[in-house]
Amino acid sequence: MNPTSGLNDGKVFIANLAGTGFRVGATVFLKKSGTDITATNVTVNSPYKITCDVNLVGAEIGEWDIEVTNDDGQYGTLTNAFSVEFPAPMIMAITPDKGVNNGTVFISAINGSNFRDGASVYLHKNTEDPIYATSGSVNVESPTKINCTFDLTGKDTGYWDVVVENTDEKSGTLLSGFEVSPQPPVADFIGQPSYGTAPLTVQFTDLSTSSPFLWAWNFGDGATSVGFDQQNPVHTYQNPGIYPVFLQVTNKGGTSQVTKLSYIRVVSTPIANFTAEPMSGSAPLLVQFTDTSDGDPTKWYYTFGDGGSSIEQNPYYLYENPGTYTVNLTVYSETGSDTVTKSDLIVVTSIPVAEFTANRTGGTSPLTVQFTDLSKGVPTSWFWIFGDGGNSSEQNPVHTFASPGTYSVKLEVANMAGNSKEIKIAYITVGENLIADFDYQPSNPDNTAPLTVAFTDRSLGNPLMWAWSFGDGYKVNQMNPIHNYPNPGIYNVTLTVTDLWGSDSVTKTLTVKSPLRAEFFVEPTTGSAPLTVVLTDTSIGQPVQRYWIITKGTEITLLNPGEQRQTYTINEPGLYSVVLHVEDAVGSVSELEKDDYINVLSFPK
Repeated sequence: MNPTSGLNDGKVFIANLAGTGFRVGATVFLKKSGTDITATNVTVNSPYKITCDVNLVGAEIGEWDIEVTNDDGQYGTLTNAFSVEFPAPMIMAITPDKGVNNGTVFISAINGSNFRDGASVYLHKNTEDPIYATSGSVNVESPTKINCTFDLTGKDTGYWDVVVENTDEKSGTLLSGFEVSPQPPVADFIGQPSYGTAPLTVQFTDLSTSSPFLWAWNFGDGATSVGFDQQNPVHTYQNPGIYPVFLQVTNKGGTSQVTKLSYIRVVSTPIANFTAEPMSGSAPLLVQFTDTSDGDPTKWYYTFGDGGSSIEQNPYYLYENPGTYTVNLTVYSETGSDTVTKSDLIVVTSIPVAEFTANRTGGTSPLTVQFTDLSKGVPTSWFWIFGDGGNSSEQNPVHTFASPGTYSVKLEVANMAGNSKEIKIAYITVGENLIADFDYQPSNPDNTAPLTVAFTDRSLGNPLMWAWSFGDGYKVNQMNPIHNYPNPGIYNVTLTVTDLWGSDSVTKTLTVKSPLRAEFFVEPTTGSAPLTVVLTDTSIGQPVQRYWIITKGTEITLLNPGEQRQTYTINEPGLYSVVLHVEDAVGSVSELEKDDYINVLSFPK
């Protein structure tokens, strides 16, 4: 019979009601629990085939018998031959169609058709976990309307599909029907600096929550900045004054604003600056300091970095000891004061003493090392020899050792007073790079469970430790382990190898297949034509796909996809062979042929 099922909301055309002995004028009925549905437009195409229409509107759900009654009163019945089912639900709209991801939202109406009591409602989006309506909140008011509540707290923003699933597992979907939006932003910002001398350039930094995408600034001096790219603007205040700053931010959840009153204070004060000559030389060193400050300061205060100070505008100062000195100048006027600091400005030298260190002294090639000069006496030139043919004249060079080996490093430093050198023997040790690898040998060529596998480490370098994870929860720390997989499956096997300087990992996939062997029987194997037989798959293993082949000489019938219990009618006498081909979920294949297995006899006359 084709089809074998229909929905109880309309008419179904039966394209092939197959059997024997059908006569013109026959009637067709669906029967269930004392209820009959009489088919219309009944056409007896042949003694073996009938077509007809069946009106299933309002029909009881479940399995129905089908009965054919010839015009002479004789009839035949096929039990539970036709299934009447509910139609799948359909969704037309949802109200409201959006909500904020900081709490629950009440859905006052999901409008559509074919909704049934007990239906479940959820939101679906790509790989995100579904958002099910909260427990007990789904109310199917009618077949065309549902209301419910969703908890959107912390859920991913964007558009989600709306799904209604009836208790018979039929579902309907409204694609991208509901939008989860972020929480409204809370505006906040800082400006740095917020106090200084005109002209004052301020970097504003947005600190608003909930990821706004539009910013509108008012800097309080008549200037504004608005745009999608104006999150952290820079603004220069040209004139002294006290300025409020306003920020408004917007995201999909809404708008927020904040005003900080008297936030930026711009003043007019002197700006300190000076020069020094000379800035380097051997001890004792006499230096002339010259004030170059703006803003007409009236007082000056120098500190020279060695404990000495002066209140002159342009003082001379004598540095008696070697060293590097930071100099400060503070200037004063009626409007305020300012200080400038020049770090490591004065360099007073003596004969240097070479010394250095490195951020690492061992590792695998290529090994990059940061060298740091620790020399005393303020050297002015440096020359490094790294032991692998490389050299540098930088003070703190970075050097890469490309090849494994042990290297001595030399540093020579100099200044006007003299030079010094330091050699560290066998200072850098570079090992061979570690690369994880392995292969494996299964206990049987078909990789069927239970499978014992011997794993062999093939890693490059000199690993000291091995860590195996076999993909089924078991782990060992052997070099070449043997592991048993009792069950079929796909397992990711990871080997991590470690030496003195680091580790490396590699993962390979191992497929353990299910044992699979095709087997079947047919009932009956002998009878008169037309002969209806039942082919039953009894294969060992877990087939997920099968097809049957029934042959007679050069005539071939293919049933694909085939059922585990397959019914087939043979109309012509003769000897028929049967082939069953099965496959499982991990790719195992098996096939069984039984020659001349079915003997169809001529119908007795």
